[in-house]
Amino acid sequence: MSLNDFLAELAVKYEGLETLYLDIGTPEQQKEEESQALFEKLLVVLNDHIQQVAQTKDAFTQETDRMWDNMQRMNRLMGQSDEAPTKLIDTLANMTLWDRRATLQEEYSYIYDQYTQKLDVIKRLHKELETYIPILGPAFVNPGPFPEEGAEVSFEVMQTFSDNIAECEKEQKTRIKKVETDITIIKDIWNELGTTERDTFDQEVIEGSGSEYPISDDVLRRLERKKTELQVERSRREIVLQELQAEVTRLWDKLRIDVDEREEFLAGHRTLCVETIRAFKEELTRLEELRVQKVQDFILLEREEIIELWMQLRYGHEQQESFTPFYDDSFTEENLTAHENEVARLKQEREEAAHVLEIVARYEARLHAIEELEKATRSADRFNTRGDPGRLLREEKERKQNARELPKLEAELTEALNRWQEEKGHHFLVYGEESGTGRKGDTKHCMDPRIQKRLDFSLPTLDAYLPTWCLQGKAREGDRRH
Repeated sequence: MSLNDFLAELAVKYEGLETLYLDIGTPEQQKEEESQALFEKLLVVLNDHIQQVAQTKDAFTQETDRMWDNMQRMNRLMGQSDEAPTKLIDTLANMTLWDRRATLQEEYSYIYDQYTQKLDVIKRLHKELETYIPILGPAFVNPGPFPEEGAEVSFEVMQTFSDNIAECEKEQKTRIKKVETDITIIKDIWNELGTTERDTFDQEVIEGSGSEYPISDDVLRRLERKKTELQVERSRREIVLQELQAEVTRLWDKLRIDVDEREEFLAGHRTLCVETIRAFKEELTRLEELRVQKVQDFILLEREEIIELWMQLRYGHEQQESFTPFYDDSFTEENLTAHENEVARLKQEREEAAHVLEIVARYEARLHAIEELEKATRSADRFNTRGDPGRLLREEKERKQNARELPKLEAELTEALNRWQEEKGHHFLVYGEESGTGRKGDTKHCMDPRIQKRLDFSLPTLDAYLPTWCLQGKAREGDRRH
């Protein structure tokens, strides 16, 4: 019904009312009062309806504003750009409030479905990430609060969860591999050390099933600590056994222990267990007792080595005499210890002086070559070149080479001696002298007469321990006497 229809119908109804008033004969004043009351009631109904419609408009406006705000918020939470809402604004601008509300309801439903789907994905990823907390520990895995309505569901958030899950998978594999490696190392060291004791951790973790290895931070720390402790213990035992074996080997050599006996002992004691260490200590004790019984033989062997070291170091008489135990014939344990210490000291000195000694040796060799050339030039048959036509030319070539090389060696030797004095604070003595140019390689100057007398001594117990060069020297000396 249109407004005109309504007004026409209202006029008809009012005329019918007037007719009734006339038939009744209602006084004019009462009729006016009743008509006024009717008009007021009609106005009240109209005003109430107008107010109701106005409220509906306000509700629609608020609803559309709320839907618009929520749509923008969800778009932001999904990480979408503002391009789509801008286009929608242009579309809604020319619509009535009713159509605008319907359009927004449809758009809102679509966006909300999108947001809900992405939120479900985020929730699933969050739960998957949470499963790694008891495996890797909260220090490594921190998924944050559980995503509820209003949580961000952008692609970046999904990617972050996916990356975290991938990192957890990678870390899990890395930890499993490390745990397996550490457990293998620990078991190997146990076998090397002969360790049989096991605590609860060893039984549950190290000797457990491979598919059930725990990989928490605490387990990793305890495995690393146990592995380190075992490695330290293994290193300690290796050092102990190396020292014991070196000492045992030294005594084997001195006591002339049979090779087969040595190999049999070593073959039966190759591990790092306590029993092996005990066996080496017992063997060392046995050899020490044997050593005490043969202390005289050992002292003579040490003296043999001392003489060789004196020769290598070019010691002079005074240097040799400074070691007085060498001339002491009391074959005691203290005297043997003194000889052993002196051998160690001389070896250390030889090592420190290796560079200087090498230059001295080359210098002596060059001097010897010069002396041999001089002897050759004084030979009576020097000019008889029938058997050796190139002799004179070769001698001249050697003479030029000696003239060229000797100054270089003297300069190199002087520099080495000066550097030695600067570093050590004392001269480097060659056969008792401060320069390496005075002995010309004649090693007889290094032999103390008392030592030479010992070398000529005919006791078989001494000859048995003299070096080959000493025995050869005695033989040559004997030939000359005869």
